[in-house]
Amino acid sequence: MEYLHLQPGSAFPEIARLRPFKTVLLAEAAAGEDWQAACSAWLVGSGCRYCMAWGIDCKAWQDAIEFASLDAAHFAKIDDAQFVVTTSHEDESMEDVFWFAKNGARHPALALDNTLLLHLAPQPRPELAQAYAAA
Repeated sequence: MEYLHLQPGSAFPEIARLRPFKTVLLAEAAAGEDWQAACSAWLVGSGCRYCMAWGIDCKAWQDAIEFASLDAAHFAKIDDAQFVVTTSHEDESMEDVFWFAKNGARHPALALDNTLLLHLAPQPRPELAQAYAAA
């Protein structure tokens, strides 16, 4: 598991070494549509194959990831290994999403051994990595 804090609007680091991976996207700050689309394309292009969105505008995040997945496939049929599973968790606690990520989130065609905790917020909260580990 890797924790990554980003402020909306910031540049995206290299994370392809995690490929293929699942992402727990923790949105504690609002993001503009353009940055949300760019972030979604970055995640999909880097190898995210399962994204669980929680927090502010989590349904919009789910939609943006799905669109980025379709766009990456040029809106053609997506093969099983490129398929990105998306879920949004607007009525759940962060702890419940952590539990689901560790115990229930399974890709239909890939083993996703790496997890990215993507924390979108004004300030980092590294203690979220410990909360994830304890879930």
